[in-house]
Amino acid sequence: QQLRDVPPERWWRSPPVDFPDCTILQMDIAGFTTLSTQLDAEELIDLLNAVYTQIDQAASYIGQIWKVETIGDCYIAVA
Repeated sequence: QQLRDVPPERWWRSPPVDFPDCTILQMDIAGFTTLSTQLDAEELIDLLNAVYTQIDQAASYIGQIWKVETIGDCYIAVA
């Protein structure tokens, strides 16, 4: 059963599950909200693509890193 199929009232107060060999990484670009008001949409997309491409290449070089998602300026990965 997947978490999305379980109502929140059944899991949100559950004790944490420990995965000692797992690291979750979440990165946000400092000042992104202010920066996004100063750039046009194309410049902003180009910036995000450049940043995420470099992070993806570093993750590939390091290995054993799975990119979960990018949401706006937030990059989430698991190692």
